[in-house]
Amino acid sequence: MQKYRSIAIRSTIVAFLVSFCATVGVFGADDVRFTCRPPQVGHYGTHDVNYELELDVSLRQAQQVVSSEKQQLVRKQTRQITVMKTVGECVMQVRVHYPKAQATVTRGKESGHNETQPIEGKTYLVERVKNDLVIHHEDGGEVPEEERSLVAASMDSVGRPNPLGKFLNGKTVAIGQTLVLPNEMATDLLGLRETGGNAQRVELTLHTVRQEPDRRVADFAMLVVIKPDASTSLDIEGHIQLDVDTCQVAAANFTGPVAIEETYGPKGHTFQMRSDGTMRVAIRSHYANR
Repeated sequence: MQKYRSIAIRSTIVAFLVSFCATVGVFGADDVRFTCRPPQVGHYGTHDVNYELELDVSLRQAQQVVSSEKQQLVRKQTRQITVMKTVGECVMQVRVHYPKAQATVTRGKESGHNETQPIEGKTYLVERVKNDLVIHHEDGGEVPEEERSLVAASMDSVGRPNPLGKFLNGKTVAIGQTLVLPNEMATDLLGLRETGGNAQRVELTLHTVRQEPDRRVADFAMLVVIKPDASTSLDIEGHIQLDVDTCQVAAANFTGPVAIEETYGPKGHTFQMRSDGTMRVAIRSHYANR
């Protein structure tokens, strides 16, 4: 079961990373004060997410390489989210529409095949009920399991507080200052608690603050160190850009290693499939009130 837990943890991080620009100038001030604004019904956001996974996959038996190939997965998704219900600091229900939801898989020397996912062009109502995500079509109809899984992967933040916003709310941060999140908060931020992983460290270093036409954006370098299991430690590096006055994610770019090993076959005749590679996630978000 260890291998499956490691895979689940990586998927959760991607989900977090996916559930998280025109520049006209840079502030000269050295300090910036952050405010976390409570969510409001009617708030609308558009989110463009690009996810790339490049892997070298090898099949081994008795320490010999039986076969190997390169694989690449590219997913591109645009989602438009309207807040329908809030409770305190949490968004409890949203309407989400997917203008784009596509995936391309390339294996070896084969040309990549572009696949339109079944959620493209559709609209869903997503609500957190206790610990579960309840997903319906906009007309209240039932959702097929494949669609439900795809929507749930991008909507896991529904019904959960914004731990990064709570951490930064009211804080004054200097350019160049590094903030270290408490491990408990970092674990919640990355959604690792339910998968059994631990965040060893999450560091945010403020690089710049810039003025855009409708918002101020703070650019942080971010380092995430996680421990999926007792023998593995992973470093994920990138940048996250936050709206200074709301603590909402404006953009994010992350790169990190991926290593998956699975064992198949009966005792004495086992073989191992190992995948090593890199994942890249890019997010762009824009918000408006409707």
